[in-house]
Amino acid sequence: YLEEIDDENQQFIMYLIETNAQLENEIQSLNLQIEHQMQEAIEAASAVANAANMKLLEELAAKEDEIKHYEKTLVKLYEKERLEIELKEQLTKVQETNGKITFENTHLSRDLFTSILQIHDMANQIQQKKQEYDDVMKQLYYLEEIDD
Repeated sequence: YLEEIDDENQQFIMYLIETNAQLENEIQSLNLQIEHQMQEAIEAASAVANAANMKLLEELAAKEDEIKHYEKTLVKLYEKERLEIELKEQLTKVQETNGKITFENTHLSRDLFTSILQIHDMANQIQQKKQEYDDVMKQLYYLEEIDD
């Protein structure tokens, strides 16, 4: 009878070990997926922001060149004033773009925080499974002590 109990306990321990290994593999896989998705989101947001900023910087540089040209000629003073207004509009666009980038970064931060919370929940689940495993091991030790 004790051998049957011992066999059942051994089988249960093997089941717990296999389940634990499966959970660890799943957690590792989920962590890799989260890391990959976060990296892709950050790269995509950075690419969009960089492209927008580069275009705006190019446009600003072109406008600055135009202003320098018109400053040399007093006859074209009116044109200079118009270009200064366009530069201010471009600056407003840059500020708007920066606002959008900040908004996107806020969402990315929120997504990152959500991912961290999910990882934390998974860690708690792992801890709970470990505690269950430890409890079973204590019971097994107790049964072995009784057998002796």
